Amino acid sequence: MENFIKHKSLVEEIVQGLERRILEGTLKPGQRIIEGTLCKTLGVSRSPVREAFRILESKGFVTAEPRKGISVANITHQELNDINVIRANLESLATYLAVKKQNPNVLKKLKELHRQMRNAARNESINAYFNLNLKFHETLINACEIID
Repeated sequence: MENFIKHKSLVEEIVQGLERRILEGTLKPGQRIIEGTLCKTLGVSRSPVREAFRILESKGFVTAEPRKGISVANITHQELNDINVIRANLESLATYLAVKKQNPNVLKKLKELHRQMRNAARNESINAYFNLNLKFHETLINACEIID
């Protein structure tokens, strides 16, 4: 059973690593990701890489085409606009629900994360900013306390 847990952890690491590279722009829309090259680079077998590709495809990060392989997904301007409209509305709702809870610890944490994000932006630290931004929004969503 322990090997299963390690395998799952390895798949998650591959997924997170590829997501990060796509979001940072290291892997460009339309760029092919060669399975064999990725396996060699990461020092892993094909099984966890294939599972990671399936997960990334279900999340919309990559597309799989028969006889062409895996490519970073392209996103249209309209899709990007639609996503931003949806996110803006969901974040507005999350902010409203979090404010209703009036938890001073949440406000303190959000202010600290915002300060750290400003420093990361000033220092042009993209990775740090990206991770802090995720923590900021995760904190805001968790502050809604709508899921028990």
